[in-house]
Order: sequence, then structure tokens, then C-alpha cells
Amino acid sequence: MGIVLRKMPELSTEAQRQQFWSSVGGENLVISARTHFASQPPHGERLSVKAAFGGRVDYLLNNARLAVDDDTYLVVNGGTECGCRIQSAVDVHSFTVHFAESTVHQVFGALPQTPEDWLDHRAPQNTGLPIHFAEHLRPHDKLVTPTLRFLAKQVDRDAANDRAWWDEQLTFLLERLVRLHAEEQEHIVGLAQVRMRTKREIHRRIWAATDFLLSSYDRPLTLQQLADVACLAKYHFLRMFVAVHGLTPMEYLRCKRVAVASRLLQSTGLSLVEIARVVGVADRSTLLRLFVDYCGVTPEEYRRRLRAVTEENTSWTRLKDLIESRVASSRRLAKPDAREDAAAATGTTAESIASSG
Repeated sequence: MGIVLRKMPELSTEAQRQQFWSSVGGENLVISARTHFASQPPHGERLSVKAAFGGRVDYLLNNARLAVDDDTYLVVNGGTECGCRIQSAVDVHSFTVHFAESTVHQVFGALPQTPEDWLDHRAPQNTGLPIHFAEHLRPHDKLVTPTLRFLAKQVDRDAANDRAWWDEQLTFLLERLVRLHAEEQEHIVGLAQVRMRTKREIHRRIWAATDFLLSSYDRPLTLQQLADVACLAKYHFLRMFVAVHGLTPMEYLRCKRVAVASRLLQSTGLSLVEIARVVGVADRSTLLRLFVDYCGVTPEEYRRRLRAVTEENTSWTRLKDLIESRVASSRRLAKPDAREDAAAATGTTAESIASSG
């Protein structure tokens, strides 16, 4: 059975948490709440996937702050200490799915269990489960995101109150997450390092820095800062970031800023100067150059095009689409950009990324 809640539960104290999870029992749980303020201290919970629409929700996870917003979602393993905070001038739509143990075992039980089959996929042995999801921000994609958005709309429309229907949908969602995990593992295996343990560790460190970048895109960042988060030497970090993402940290950051700017162009009346300030770009002219480079149109033309279509079909440029487009473009080039090589050689990439857009 599945339970749907339309407000954030009060989980400030251990007694409140025990009472809440006891009332939920062993059922799947969907929390779809709109609020401008919420605060929950870190606490253990079930395997969950978290999204946010119309704003950001800050999660405290493993002593790091991960900002989930319209560009990303987050998977948290069962038992992980996770807290959250919302502080916004407008209501933010926080959407979280907590999977019941019965659903987890149903989906995971159908997976191959032998050590040979799960050599590169299995979780730490103390979890008792064959999968341990990487707990990092994931750009919205074509595999998991459509299901998250569909479920969020069903809550808004109150279109499906049948708990059995929700259980079926959440089982499908978890199966999608398992497929995503398998794809990520294939990507890790493809890294150049020889030992599997080294591949996993590099992937983990690069994503720690990526989480920091995605959560702090609106302020000046340097290559050295990101390398420090990853606990890697600066230029080794640069090479490994490109190996994992296909882009330099600067390119990835620009993709994030353009994605946020495109969303603000659609959903607000902010001027280009104000949008540039919000996304951490130096000035209006820098934002204009970025948009022409990444989207092929000026911000003003982008805004006009969005407003010319019906609201139902309107959508901003997704972060993942921008990243994939830039990766494809870089692969088409016969040689790397000489400016990037020169920057790496002279150390200019260690300067403030924000100063160059």
C-alpha cells in the first residue's frame, strides 16, 4: 500500500520521528509539500529519492550541503543520516518518495545475486542489499525524471487515490533507479584506472566536487577550491573531472548557470542584470555571450520564444541537455580548444571561474 502526504511532517525530535514512522508503518510514502520554510535535523530514514520544483531544498548529507533544485534530484540510501532545510521567499515544491522495505526487497530480489554478477554493483556487505546508490546530485534525465514529474502531477491533480496504484508506480520508479545505477557502474568501469577500487574512489571524489559546484554555482569558485573538495591535486582533478563528465569544471559550471538563467527568463520578470547576479555571472554582457554560445540566441529572444508558446508546452533548457550538447560538440572537434590548453598550462583556470562567466 502507499501513503501520500501533502505537508512536511514535523521531525525535529527523536520522539516525533519515531511516532511518525510508526504511524506510516511498512508502507510506501510520498511527501509532496509546498512551503517556504522547513527544517529537519539529520536523521536516518528509508531509501528515498528527493526532488524540488520552483526553488531549492538544501539537504545535509555526510557533512555536506547538497542543494536539490529544478535541475537535479537526489537518491539517499536507507539508514543514511539526512537533514533538510527550506528557506525561500516563495513556496518551494518539495517532492520525496520513501520506498517501503517490501518494495525494495521485491525489486532488488529480482536482481542477480551472485558475487560474479554483482562484482561491480554490490553494496557494502553490511547493508544486506545488492545495491548501494551513489548519494550525489543527479541532473534530471530521460530515465527517472519523467516518472518523478508524472507522480508529482498526479498528487497535484489528485488523480490517483488508490494506494495499490501508487505502489505499482513506485515499484516502476525504483526499477528505473536500478537501471540508472547499472548505467553509472558501466561508466565507472570505463574509467582509465586499472583497479576497480580506484575507479570507484575517483568517481566518488569527482562527484563530491560536482555536488559542491552545483550547490554553490551562484558564487565565485576556483579550480583549486573544487580540487580541495575532491582531495586531489589541481591538475589531476581537472583531468579526472573531464574523464568523468566529458567537460572541464568551468564548462560544467557554465552549463549550470545557463540552465538556471533560462529557467528565470521563463518563470520571472527579472532583468538580465538581476539574473546575471542571481546565477553568479559577472555582468549582463557576460550572460548575453553565454546564452548566444550555449543556446544560439540572446536571452531576450529566448524569453520571447518561451512566451510565444502555450504554458503547457513551455520548458526551459535542461542542465543535462546543455551538458550533453557541450560534450558532443567537444568530441566533434579534431583538437582541443587551444585556449583551454593554454589556460591549463599557465594556471589561469585556477583564477575565479565567476570572473570569466
